[in-house]
Amino acid sequence: MFPLLIEAALELAAQRDEGAVALRVGRRTITYGELDAYSSALAVALERRGVSAGDRVATLLDGVEAVVAFWAIAKASAVGVALDDEDLDELAESLREVDARALIVDAEIAPSFPHAVARAPSLRAAIVHGHRGPVEAAGSAAYVSYETALAEEDPFSRPALPGPDSRRIDLDDAWLERDDEGERVPLSHRVLLARAASLASGVDLVAEDVVAGGPFAEITVAAALAGAALRAGEDEVDVATRLLFVGESDDEAEPGETLVRIHRSTQCGPIAVLSEGNAPARVLPNVDVRIVDAAGAAVAAKVVG
Repeated sequence: MFPLLIEAALELAAQRDEGAVALRVGRRTITYGELDAYSSALAVALERRGVSAGDRVATLLDGVEAVVAFWAIAKASAVGVALDDEDLDELAESLREVDARALIVDAEIAPSFPHAVARAPSLRAAIVHGHRGPVEAAGSAAYVSYETALAEEDPFSRPALPGPDSRRIDLDDAWLERDDEGERVPLSHRVLLARAASLASGVDLVAEDVVAGGPFAEITVAAALAGAALRAGEDEVDVATRLLFVGESDDEAEPGETLVRIHRSTQCGPIAVLSEGNAPARVLPNVDVRIVDAAGAAVAAKVVG
């Protein structure tokens, strides 16, 4: 049965095999059972600090913490917004632009984040990872360390969260991503699941694969649907068996990696697996493709559209 909510992909993967590896960071591994439990604990921490259904939660994270936060935001029925380098200079403006109610931030990525929090009055909570010493409160947001947020609930007790019937339906926004023009566009649960399922099926992902690439949300959900491991960091010992890039990328495969380039449309997401040389592209499952002329009418076979 196709899940209605993206977090179901993680929960089902944990139910199938909670000991399977979900994340690889160098020589460190995190299982699906651990990822499910950690993200549930962080979801409860967000809800305790006033994050409710439909609220936007901004993240400035990397590695394992970014993946845990992605699933936690979905479990809290919130909308995730991954901020990036483009947002660092005007972090407060970015927080106001997306109307963020919470921020999960790595202090090493954004050491001056308290100044931005003080200028974002809508923020209710700031969960801070990697900060040494106490955080000076700024603005009206409640501060807590990432480690404390997880420890409030025993990650392995699997905190109770609302059942699927009381969570948001799949038509609501689940994630905001940047399009090719740099504008943020909303992705629903249904769209993310459809794109991820097409990727997982189209490149034949299996549980033994280690996946890396982008965009982040689609690759993360695709790995969970296949029960594959996600490479959650950059390390000299990290090797991905499948390096997926949906859209533009200059990355090249390392020895032992298979680089898969996937053509993408901003409007409908991943479309086809690109082949080397003049070989035809392979259209992904769940995607209908037709070649048309300038007026939108289908062209005959062997006619350039």
